[in-house]
Amino acid sequence: MSALRTFRLILLSVALTISCYGTCTRSFAKEQANSAAAADSAAAIEIVCHFGVGGKNQLDTVKGTFSYDMVIDPPIVIRLALSEPERKEILTAAITAGFFSMPEILPLPDSQSTDTCMGPCRTYYLSIKTAQYSNAVSLDNCYCARNAAEKKLENLLALITSIISAKPEFKALPKPKAGYL
Repeated sequence: MSALRTFRLILLSVALTISCYGTCTRSFAKEQANSAAAADSAAAIEIVCHFGVGGKNQLDTVKGTFSYDMVIDPPIVIRLALSEPERKEILTAAITAGFFSMPEILPLPDSQSTDTCMGPCRTYYLSIKTAQYSNAVSLDNCYCARNAAEKKLENLLALITSIISAKPEFKALPKPKAGYL
């Protein structure tokens, strides 16, 4: 009976250790990302993001501009700046997503896949540079299948586009007269 009890205690200890390790590792990675983001000043976080059909919507924090695709009319370029907390939030999310170790062009999850999604393809380009980090990644969503890296990049891009679309400068832009089919 004592040997069975000892075995159960050891098994329970191992299970708790494994559970704690996963939680502690995730927590440590997030703390590392937050401290790395805090170390870079907001002015030193350069973000260039192209998104939408043909990547025609373009944020450039170096120039402090946003170019808005008007579809059939020329794009509208406005002054648009991201705040320090917004830049640091993007940097933290990029570090957490593994952005700085992603390849320059994300490949298809299966090179034999030819299944295309409905609607026009959206093209994405994201470049983030700091004193510590630098990477640029391209992606299009013409193919329905997604690998883990593509999903992480899409989530990062969704964060950036939500920050842009919440800005008063963006909300003041006119709506395009047409759309893409």
